[in-house]
Amino acid sequence: MADTDGAGEDRGGVSSENTWSAPRGNEDPADDAGKAGRIAEAARREKFPRRGIPWPQEVAIRLGFAAAGGVLGYLAFWGLLTQGLYALAIPGGLLGVGAGMYARRRSTALGVVCGAAALVLGLMTFWSFSSYGLVTFFRNLHRLSTFTYIMLAIGTLVGYWGGRGR
Repeated sequence: MADTDGAGEDRGGVSSENTWSAPRGNEDPADDAGKAGRIAEAARREKFPRRGIPWPQEVAIRLGFAAAGGVLGYLAFWGLLTQGLYALAIPGGLLGVGAGMYARRRSTALGVVCGAAALVLGLMTFWSFSSYGLVTFFRNLHRLSTFTYIMLAIGTLVGYWGGRGR
């Protein structure tokens, strides 16, 4: 007895899951190309699923992680300074790493914001451990040592790079 599919069509004893049927003369070849495109699109979606979180919510979360990283960096700088180590790049660097920790998308604008925040955090961290008032500190900013400028630049660059995301 011959196998039939659900529509009652005779398959001649061959299971329908292992057969390949050649296109019949009345089928449009453009349908085949459209079908291949739809299959490729479905495979792309499966390989790269859509991100489930809206962009403004992700920015808010990343800025929260950046703030937490900045606080952690400030505390780490203070702890290392009491041990005699001068690591002014750590506050800005941890700010950027904190922002990039939750990154699901790359954002140059958020990287620039984190880089600027890292520079400001580095300056404020340096000022908080100096003996100058805020106005005097900013008036004499050009008199900082070259090593301090290098550490601020490293912290700013790491803040930008980390804040930019993947």
